Parts: sequence; structure tokens; C-alpha cells
Amino acid sequence: MNKKIKDRLCTKWGLVENPKDVLSGKVNGFYTTIHFYNNNRNYRISMNAKTGAMDPFTTVEDYVAQFKKMNKNVTQSVYTDHQVQIGGVVKKKVEAEIVERVEGFTRFLQENNYITGCCTCDDETSPQLCNVNGNYVFVCDSCYRKLEADFENNKSNIKSKPCNLPAGLVGALFGALLGAVVWFIIYQMNYVATISAVIMVVASLKGFELLGRRLNVIGAVLSILICCVMCYFAHRFCLSYAVYDVLQSRGSGISFFETFRSIDDLMDAFYTGSYAEVYKDLVYGYAGLLIAGIPTAIGMYKEKAGHYKIEKVQM
Repeated sequence: MNKKIKDRLCTKWGLVENPKDVLSGKVNGFYTTIHFYNNNRNYRISMNAKTGAMDPFTTVEDYVAQFKKMNKNVTQSVYTDHQVQIGGVVKKKVEAEIVERVEGFTRFLQENNYITGCCTCDDETSPQLCNVNGNYVFVCDSCYRKLEADFENNKSNIKSKPCNLPAGLVGALFGALLGAVVWFIIYQMNYVATISAVIMVVASLKGFELLGRRLNVIGAVLSILICCVMCYFAHRFCLSYAVYDVLQSRGSGISFFETFRSIDDLMDAFYTGSYAEVYKDLVYGYAGLLIAGIPTAIGMYKEKAGHYKIEKVQM
């Protein structure tokens, strides 16, 4: 994100950038954050608003729904927990777009008797900017302590749930097999198998959780190892099928099982091309497993294990 754009937005509304890529403060009387994330490819505007002493002429729920219908390029448009959230994609005219949306929403909120305060309760006293699992919101001290306690209780409840490791590994194996089927289908369409490895990881972890009741560290690691082995066999299966198809077209009576078992000898005997081309998909598959699959697995484990992050931002 262009630093000059962020500086101009901060100057315009008196916002502060802290931490990096998070602008926060009061805009036209409403607690507001503008968060640039996903390597500055997306932004999220959050404004704390709740009904005041007088009923609104138009509810913010209706306004948000109407806004979403009229702006097809928004990635998020919701009102929940006393907070309006508008998401978008960072592009050439992002500064003007953010200004238009913040000014438009705060003007609507003012005209319809909304007030600002904590995003989770009716407290109007000075809430503080907090990081709640990557979302930057203004909450009061009481709600901060409650959120922290709720997260900790949820984590304890998850840990107390027993994990059936043998059943989980069966589920992980079935999930990996499903990913192998996807690999085979994509291979037949002459596409690179990178995405197949990611699908395999997700399916394997889901399978472990489904039959094992709880995804733990051992289960996550073993599921990844199963996927590593399954990637190899999925590629070998695809290669065997391709060779079998060629042999059948030449009138050979060899079975697929014999082809699969003897694929290395058959390749040595008949293949004259580059082996780099043959194993390219397997390399791409393992690259997908390393670059996207493993981070996905870590994220899924943290989510399922109840890991959380909540902290106050020191202004």
C-alpha cells in the first residue's frame, strides 16, 4: 500500500497508523479502523455504531444491504455486533473509494441518530483499539476481559475433548484418497496438480477431525505425512494409467495392475523423452504441499484447537 495514501487518510481524519497498515481513530464522531491486509491487496473499514435515544429513519442493516446491491466490487458489507464492516480490493483509485465510503457511511449514521462506543456492548465510554484474532476493533475494558475469558474457556473445552488417534488416521487416509482422486481428475484434464495437494491436505485433516473427534498436533503431523505419501502414489497412478492407455491402444493385453507394478521397467524400456517432464507434476504437487498445504494445515489446526490472539494496541 502506498505510504503517501495512508498518510493522507491519517491527515484528513486525524487517524493514527498503529500497528502497521491499521489506521484508527474517530471519523465524524464514530470509532473507525481502516485495515489493509493480505499483503495490502485488500482493505476493511470498520465503524462502531449503535442506535441512540431516537429511532433511525432508515436502519443501518437496510443501508448496508442496499449498499451491497449497488456496489458489486465490495468484498464485505455487513452490520453485526454494533459494527459496520465494508471490505474492498486495493486498486488504482482506492484512496477516493475509501474516502467516499467512510464519509458516506458516517454521514448516514449521523443523519439517522446512531451513536458510537464499544463494538460489543452499550458502553459509550472510551473504548480501546484491540487486536482480536487479526481483526482490529474498539472494545471497552469489560468486553475485552469477557472476550479473553470466553476464548480461554473455549480452548480449555476443546483440549478436554478426547482424541481417537486410530480412527482419526483412518479418516485422514480416506481424506487423502479423496484428494488423490481429485489429483487424477485434474491430471486427465492436463492441468498442473498443485491445487490437488492443497485439496488433499484439507480433506485429510477434515477426515481426521471427523472420525478422530478432535484434531491435535500428532494428528495434524501424521495427516501431512499421509498426504506426502499419497502425492507420490497419486502421481504414480496417473503415470501408470497414461502408459496403460498407450499400451491398450497398441493392442497389448497387459492389465492395469501389471502396468502399475512394472511402471518403472516400462518407462525404462519405452520412454525416450525427458524424465523431468514426467515428474514435473509430482514436483508441482510437493511444491503446493509445502507452500500452501502446510500453512493451510497450520491454520486449520490453530482454529480447531481454539488458539486465539487478543491484545490491546498501545497507542
